[in-house]
Amino acid sequence: MPEILERLRSQIVGTFKFDYSTVRELEHKCFRVFYFVGGMVAIGFVMILTSALGFIGVPLAALGVLLFFVTLIWMLKLSREPTRVAFCPYCSSKNEVFVSRKDFLCDVCQRPIGVLPSGEVVPLETPEEREAKREEAERTRRHHL
Repeated sequence: MPEILERLRSQIVGTFKFDYSTVRELEHKCFRVFYFVGGMVAIGFVMILTSALGFIGVPLAALGVLLFFVTLIWMLKLSREPTRVAFCPYCSSKNEVFVSRKDFLCDVCQRPIGVLPSGEVVPLETPEEREAKREEAERTRRHHL
């Protein structure tokens, strides 16, 4: 049960993360916020309809509507940031990357990709890949001794 709660908490916290590298990532996160806000508004209206809980439902629905418009404005503001098309060196998928980003995760394969100042994309190693290469080099060195 604690694992489920931790996963739910990380998804909710991740939804409100304010750092986005690609347009698709921005859209996915904003839609998650819209689902959350839609739930708030729906629960608020149900509480309003049950007159006993109307005093909780009105502020909840109002807060949901306010968060909807704040998220919409925020999303429109971020979508005006210039982007460039970058193709993943691993899976060749198209990613629309914000120009200000130096690295990002591919929208499809989720592997790390770096962006050089020239705009060229290069594969980045994950910490696990670096560790595996280091261990392989260490084994090779021991074998030759």
